[in-house]
Amino acid sequence: SNIPPCGYRTVKTNQFTEVVTEISETDIPPVVENKFYKIIFSDNGSMSSIYDKLLERELLSQDGYGANTFMFTNDNHKTFFTPEKAHFTVKVTPDVTTVIVKTKEDVSDAAIVQTITLDNLHRRIDIENDLDSIPGGFLYIRTQFFPAFCHQCLFFRGIMRTENGDNIRHK
Repeated sequence: SNIPPCGYRTVKTNQFTEVVTEISETDIPPVVENKFYKIIFSDNGSMSSIYDKLLERELLSQDGYGANTFMFTNDNHKTFFTPEKAHFTVKVTPDVTTVIVKTKEDVSDAAIVQTITLDNLHRRIDIENDLDSIPGGFLYIRTQFFPAFCHQCLFFRGIMRTENGDNIRHK
């Protein structure tokens, strides 16, 4: 079981244990948490709450929109449309909890898939957004960046991909 420094050891594949992944699918917004954060999702797929357990503090403003909210406008910013209902897949392993959120915004007909990964070993949340089929208009992702006093409390990383494969990174 001990590997010498700068050395190697041969092991048989039957010595490895398989990582168990719990998977659940639902239309009910989930609540996921680890020792660092508690995240509450909304019906439309956005995150309505990110509570930092170490700071004992809510990180999002409670303005009704949430974080990672998708908003579409096609009339020069007079009106905005967001998805109404999302479908959630929650995957839990010992190292990470991943929530895959699938939504469709009816006015733009945009299909949106978010992948939010809550790292159970590190104080980090990763967000990836895949967008498909955005005809005319503008699509916004409403993100919230967290207070400056909160050093080392949250690494907000993510990738937004458009239909043609262009990547837009959030860091």
